[in-house]
Amino acid sequence: IGEQLEINRVEEDLKYLRQLSGIVNADYRIDTIGNEAELTFRIEEAMTLFPVINFGGIRNNFWFQLGVTEANLFGRGSQVTAFYRNNDDRHNFNLYYRVPFIRGSKWGASFNILRWASVEPIYFDDALVFYNLDNNSFAGSIFYQFKGNHYVEFGGTYFQESFRKASRHDNEVTPGPDEIEQPKTLAKLIYQINEIDYHYFYLNGFSNQLNIEAVLNIDDGTWFNLMLNDTKYFKRIGKKGNLALRLRLGLSTNNDNPFAPF
Repeated sequence: IGEQLEINRVEEDLKYLRQLSGIVNADYRIDTIGNEAELTFRIEEAMTLFPVINFGGIRNNFWFQLGVTEANLFGRGSQVTAFYRNNDDRHNFNLYYRVPFIRGSKWGASFNILRWASVEPIYFDDALVFYNLDNNSFAGSIFYQFKGNHYVEFGGTYFQESFRKASRHDNEVTPGPDEIEQPKTLAKLIYQINEIDYHYFYLNGFSNQLNIEAVLNIDDGTWFNLMLNDTKYFKRIGKKGNLALRLRLGLSTNNDNPFAPF
């Protein structure tokens, strides 16, 4: 109130409003009366409560996923997701909660409990061996948002990772250990720039997200470091066309072992 009207600033505010999960589209109107101007934003609220239903399959593995996600809990932008997934006849679940603006500030926090279980093929020099992978993790993060489109996050995870030879190798002589169990901690830094302009489901602009992670194996004191960078570019073509491109770059200090970093 009382400030000079700057159209560029209004357009930036509009872009930020459209990026919010609880808004499907927004526009504005300016009414002038003499030397004064009244700015009104028109907002269309989004449907934010959805079921999570996924399924698919490859040879010898049919999987399905059931759950629910809410992207605007209590009308305050909080997100909660819970799902169950059956993969390789193994049980998985996830519970995720995110508060983007604690008491109206630019600080936020998230918490996550995840169990991931699958059957992984591990390639040795002279054989292919299948392992049951179990990963149980507890994670938390704090983050800060700069002027709507710049975002930094610091987080940590404690997880127990275990590999056990699958039952299909019973009574067989195969290379590799029968079982590996490793408690680990993870520290991560995420920096994101979001310059995407939303118009309903049409996107225009770019975003970039940099992930840096460091994992400590508590048993032997070794470190594993990982960097991932995702750049996305969107371009609207005409009224109903949308071009989408993504470039992903990854770098890791993977030791000489058969367990892949990516």
